[in-house]
Amino acid sequence: MIGFVGALYAISTQRAINRRRATVDMLTSKMWDQDYIKSSRIFYQMLKDQKTLMQQYDLFVDGRNKKHTGEWSKLREDDKKAYDDAYETISHVRFILNDRELVAIGIREGTYDEPIFRRWWYTTYIQEWRESSAIVARIRSDAQVSAAANAYAEFDALAKRWQAEGPWSKSDRHFRLPGGRFVTISRSR
Repeated sequence: MIGFVGALYAISTQRAINRRRATVDMLTSKMWDQDYIKSSRIFYQMLKDQKTLMQQYDLFVDGRNKKHTGEWSKLREDDKKAYDDAYETISHVRFILNDRELVAIGIREGTYDEPIFRRWWYTTYIQEWRESSAIVARIRSDAQVSAAANAYAEFDALAKRWQAEGPWSKSDRHFRLPGGRFVTISRSR
């Protein structure tokens, strides 16, 4: 029986180590990925100018509709360029939103270590949700996007949960238990 308990403890410990390693690897890889860096730059520029972001989304939708109805071929080249530019901008914005959604899913499923991610990105993650909620609402209302009503629901839920819970103390240690609950151990400095 002691051997069985020891084996379960070893497996649990190894899973926690692997989860932390996956989280650090994911965060580190983003720092050097040029596509991610470019998309992030465009994402943040668009979040600063919500009016332009919404105009770009409207152009993106209009261009997508013109392609589907066959009107695309009748457009002037400069109009096509405006639509293509809007498509590229919205693609970068959605790339980052998809990344945030994937992170939230990874945290919920236990693939990523929430304490590490939360310490690294707590304020930014919540701020990104607040600033991107308007574009997410537009995406959710887009009838031509599959599963639009649920778009970025995990990003939404995680950001709201973190905001409700507030920041964790830097002196505390947090451990995930089986089932997803966290245990906090306070350390004095």
